Parts: sequence; C-alpha cells; structure tokens
Amino acid sequence: MFQSIGIIGCGLIGGSLALTINKIYPNIRIYGVDEQASTLKNHPQATCFTQLTESLNDIPKNIDIIFIATPINKTLETIKKLSNHVAKSTILTDVTSVKESLITIINDLAIDNPFISGHPMAGKETTGFESATETLFNNAPYILIETDFTDQKNQLSEFLTSLSCRVISQTAKQHDELIALVSHLPYLTAGSLIGVATKEYSLDTIKAVYGPGFKDSTRLAASSPDWGIDICDQNKVAITNSLDKMIQSLKQLKSVIQTSEIETLKHILKSNKQKKDEL
Repeated sequence: MFQSIGIIGCGLIGGSLALTINKIYPNIRIYGVDEQASTLKNHPQATCFTQLTESLNDIPKNIDIIFIATPINKTLETIKKLSNHVAKSTILTDVTSVKESLITIINDLAIDNPFISGHPMAGKETTGFESATETLFNNAPYILIETDFTDQKNQLSEFLTSLSCRVISQTAKQHDELIALVSHLPYLTAGSLIGVATKEYSLDTIKAVYGPGFKDSTRLAASSPDWGIDICDQNKVAITNSLDKMIQSLKQLKSVIQTSEIETLKHILKSNKQKKDEL
C-alpha cells in the first residue's frame, strides 16, 4: 500500500482523489500541488492534504506515487519535470482522456520512472476543488492502459479498487476510440444542440419552454472549452471518425422521416430504447 501520494492539479479530479484517499486512508500523506494553492488552503476540505503548495519542487523526492491531474496540454511537461525530480522508483500516473499521443511521446522520452496511464470515468460539468467530492469515484470505471510495468500497474489497480473504482485494462488505441464515442462525442453534440437551438430562437425563449430532456441532453456543453480544445487536438482521428458515424446516423434518421418510412423509424427507435434500457 502507498504511504505517500502526490497530486498535481487539485481541481475536480485531483481534489476528489485527495478527499477519497483521505477518507479511506487517513494516515496516507497527501502532497498537493496547484497553481491556486494559496487560495485552496483556505477551503474547509483542504485539510485532506498533508501539504499544499504551488511548486513541484516541494514534492518529496522519495514519494511513492504521483497522480498528474493537470489539463491535457500541461501533462507532458509536468511528467518531464517530475521525472527529473523524484526517485526512479516513484510511480507516475496521469488522468487524461487521450492516451495514444501522450504515451507515444513518453515512450520516446524513455523516462526512468514507471509510468502508468489512467483515466477515471468520473466527472461533472463543473470544475475546481470546490466541486470535488469524496464520492466521485464510487463504482466509477477507472481505465488503466496496458504497460510493461506489470507489478506497478497491479499495485495501482489494487489501490484504485480499494477506493471503490472499477478498474478496466485497455490499450491506448482502444481507449481513445471508445472514449471518443462515450465522452468526447456527447460533449460535442451537446454543444451543437445548444448552437442549433439558439440560432433559431433567443435564449429567453428557450429558457421559457425547455424541459428536462433539453437540460439533460445539453448538460455536457457546460464543460470547460479548454478541455474541449485539448481533446479535439489530441484525439482528432477518433473524434472525427465518431462524428462521421453520428452524421451518417442522423442522415439516415432524416431520410426515413422525410419518406415516412414508419416501420423503419419504429425499428430504429425501438432498438435504441432497448439498448439504452440494457445499459
């Protein structure tokens, strides 16, 4: 079991990790690093951290494992800096939602530390430590990317399982293709729905009439645009493939509606409902 843990980036994911670990393992030392550390220290829940600082250099060199929960575009730089600071035995693990491009570069760098790429499928449309909770990872899937560091991956897997996560192992390619469908595509289509609706009607008009269906369908559009830009840049191929499939599906739906193919439409809608019910 880990005795000391670093968390770089103490927003929703990093903060929730800290709160969850502290609740289950109050004796584990948690070292947080965040650009807003001076402000975060005043938050009532910040007591979960043994130390909270703005500098990576304040992380103990012999720390057991470090979770890197920075934005995607800062993750690689953070990994480089940490590998030059901590002991070679320290496990480094990220939580980004795009894997192939990151792992390719990490492999080329040949850093000394065991690196295990991970992605917790837990989140909200809100961000920041104030949104973090100790229950965010309850029964949440946590994907670990296949690696040659088998012992360290097993150690991390056991630890995450003890935090109530459901650990899943995938290749980087499998991950990026699947997450494009179940995470990145829903975000982009939610934003597109907002864009279409507000192009036709004013915000006030929509506000006056929308119900839970529109609210639920567009929830993800409130996610950080910076995150949206990062995933579109780093997972371009998988996302564009997913968009092509969505466009094709919508074109088919449009066609059967235009031609009044009621039986075909009934089959499509019934099949989608059955699959949703099973999910």
